[in-house]
Amino acid sequence: MRRTVCLLMILSVFILPVIAGAVVASDDRVDSIDFSGVWKGKCLLSSLEVHVYQEGDHLRGVAFVHSGGETNPYHFEGELKDGVIKASHAKGHVFTSTMLSRDMVEGKVKTGESGYILPLKAKRVSDIPVEE
Repeated sequence: MRRTVCLLMILSVFILPVIAGAVVASDDRVDSIDFSGVWKGKCLLSSLEVHVYQEGDHLRGVAFVHSGGETNPYHFEGELKDGVIKASHAKGHVFTSTMLSRDMVEGKVKTGESGYILPLKAKRVSDIPVEE
């Protein structure tokens, strides 16, 4: 369960940037920002690394949850629409987010199984995602 919760939190990393257009410089519209890259954050006792790929309005990627000496990958897909990112994992977790700056995001993950809402903050560590 802890890994699932952490996964949800990390996935929201790529969702966050789209919502907060007001935080982005006026000449940088939210819909013109490419969210592709590697994002890192923490969830409870797990560290998170999310590789995001953006193709037009479509987002996809892999979230790696590192916990207890194990690494678990979670694939996700999402969409950027009207300045809002929504993404999900196959288990029904839904992610929404807001951009604090070009390289810092904050958002929420709602778990599909329990309906818990978990906060998440993450930072972009690279503009270029690692090859799939």
